[in-house]
Amino acid sequence: MATVDLPNSITSIGVGAFYKCSSLKRIVLPPNLEKVSGIFGDCKSLEFVKLPNNMTKIAGNIFKECPSLREIVIDSKNPLFICQDSFLFNKEKSILYCFPPGKDTTEIFLPESLKEIKTEAFANCKQLESVIFSSKSFCDIGNAAFKWCTSLRRVDLPHNVKVIKMGTFSWCTSLESINESPGLEVIESAAFSHCGSIKNIDFIPNATQIGQRAFMDCSSLETIAFPNGLKEIGEAAFSGCTSLKKVSIPDSIHSLGDYIFYSDHNLEEIHIHVIDLENVSIMSHAFDIDKNMSLSDIFYSQCILYVPSGTRWNYRHHPVFGKFKNIEIEI
Repeated sequence: MATVDLPNSITSIGVGAFYKCSSLKRIVLPPNLEKVSGIFGDCKSLEFVKLPNNMTKIAGNIFKECPSLREIVIDSKNPLFICQDSFLFNKEKSILYCFPPGKDTTEIFLPESLKEIKTEAFANCKQLESVIFSSKSFCDIGNAAFKWCTSLRRVDLPHNVKVIKMGTFSWCTSLESINESPGLEVIESAAFSHCGSIKNIDFIPNATQIGQRAFMDCSSLETIAFPNGLKEIGEAAFSGCTSLKKVSIPDSIHSLGDYIFYSDHNLEEIHIHVIDLENVSIMSHAFDIDKNMSLSDIFYSQCILYVPSGTRWNYRHHPVFGKFKNIEIEI
């Protein structure tokens, strides 16, 4: 079944109606269908879709796991939605719903009018190499918006973005360059996980929170100087960063989750600038690099913990930091 012709009389299609139709290539949805919601999941061969003329609602990622999709069209008379340069927008171009992942476009420029990118809007766009936002835009970027964009090398974020949401750039394995974004405050869970080409995190100078597994398996990271003002580092935030050698943690930190540097066997130095440890909530396994304590014990005997002058006694007798065998005064 490569092509489907649906009668114009249809006004409703159930979620999953064409789920895993692996041979489906083209479909024209009936003009009086008002809501489109999850009807094309995992249609691996789907290349062309014409959306309904009278569509009034899009729910969720309507083309999830449709990697061959190259063209989306909609009648220009539709009062709410528009397809322009392959983007599916609302009429005002303030909301971007999706971009066909099978398109061979390598660079995109997003309009200043854009206020929101929906969940998984660019997921699996494997040809995409560069994404440039207008520096003046105020844009909310949805969960996993660029997940699995494996050729993506460069992202110019809007200066006013405050949150990188869950999984936004996960599995962008070629991502190297991200511009400094002064407004960025929160990196949610898995936001940059499995981005093996990122070499530093200096693009988040004003971040206050780094979530669970946010940079997990970023295997090219070698040195991290966390920004002053950072308050929280979540569980396993930098686990699997196997090239990591040196870390600097600011005095502003308030919370450290478990297994932050799990499997980071090459970590040699941790510089922590906290003077009053009573102000910090620290999970008991915060610096364990393995659940096998014999391996963690080897780490604690080799990694050097550098602490502020006059605090060594407090660190030595702390239930977490006291695991380090080598505690030195920061010069």
